[in-house]
Amino acid sequence: MNSSGMGKQREIDVLGINQKLQVLQRENPEILTLEIVDTSDWMPVYKLTVRSQSSLKRKVRVFVSSGVHGNEPEAVRVALHWLERVLENPRLLEQLEIVMIPMVNPGGLSRFLRTTFIDKLDLNRTFQLHVEQHWDPESESPHHGSIAQKIMTNPRDENFDLAVDLHGSIYATGFFIVGSKESLDLAKRVVDQMDVVWFAVPPDGKFPGKIGTVNDPNRYEVLSPGISVSSNSGTLRQFHQEHLRTPYSSTLEYPQRLESSVGRHAILLEILENIVGQVLVEKLGP
Repeated sequence: MNSSGMGKQREIDVLGINQKLQVLQRENPEILTLEIVDTSDWMPVYKLTVRSQSSLKRKVRVFVSSGVHGNEPEAVRVALHWLERVLENPRLLEQLEIVMIPMVNPGGLSRFLRTTFIDKLDLNRTFQLHVEQHWDPESESPHHGSIAQKIMTNPRDENFDLAVDLHGSIYATGFFIVGSKESLDLAKRVVDQMDVVWFAVPPDGKFPGKIGTVNDPNRYEVLSPGISVSSNSGTLRQFHQEHLRTPYSSTLEYPQRLESSVGRHAILLEILENIVGQVLVEKLGP
């Protein structure tokens, strides 16, 4: 893995992706619905649902989100690539029900900003039930996680088997999965199926160990290659874990330092597919 410099990054074509989502809906009208959850930075935030007829008594219900941080564009590309692969796979369509929000932070994505553009909010610290929305008459801009509140209340009555939030890390040199104990058991099964060289380890190579930034060196505790826990609060993963009681809720992080954008994309996609595949086998059998 070449981590000598930041891999090439660029902002997302938000309008182009929104148009792509509309095309996917028109091409799959019987199984794919598309709706606007809210607006963020005056841009629509789309939620799509994939649900097809099936002979199975139950399906595995999966929530996938990406683009919470606007400077992590590969997460969005991988989420959409995974969706397209599912839409082309009749077996997966029979087994899965999918709810996806591919661009939680369209304003940040359009400008390659971690935060929202207008309010400079880190949305992945705003998924807390006690945070309330209010209106600022000076800027006419929703503050304190308006979009987070809409996303949180929208799926409140839905029961998911798995939730995966895709992100990118500027300080890790490998891929890693963040989750609760139950999710980490799943993560270990996924990592064991792949080449360990792609996964994050602490700088000193000792486990458990910490990875983070100069200002926040203990942000993540890495328990074994690619498997970590975090004390960050207000995350979308934490909301699924604590409030929706999703059995498996994980944040999946790719290393932005990896020079090859093709490598970032391919490996992140493979990890996501393996996570979903493990849950399918557990819930529905091989």
